[in-house]
Amino acid sequence: MTIWYVGKTMRLSGVLTDEDGAKVDPSGGVVVEFRSPNGVVSEQAAIKSAIGEYYCDVTFTEHGRWQWRMYTEGTYITAEQGYVDVNRINTSGD
Repeated sequence: MTIWYVGKTMRLSGVLTDEDGAKVDPSGGVVVEFRSPNGVVSEQAAIKSAIGEYYCDVTFTEHGRWQWRMYTEGTYITAEQGYVDVNRINTSGD
C-alpha cells in the first residue's frame, strides 16, 4: 500500500478496452474528477499515452480523503472511481 502525503503527486491511469479486450479510444474523451477533503470538485481531461491508455496527475494540497472518478464520454462509455487517504506530513523522510 502506498502512503500519500500533502505535496506529493499521484498518477491515476486507466486502460480502456472493448468487449474483446482490444484497447480502444472513446469518441468523447476521458475526464477525471477529483473531490478534495474540503469538498472542492475539480475536473481535468486525462492525457492519452497510447491507444486506450490514459492518465492524469493530481498533487495533494490538503490532508484527508480525496475521491476520484475517471469516466469516458461518447463511445465506449465507462467509469471507475475510488479514493486515497492523504496524511498531513511525511514522517519517514521520503
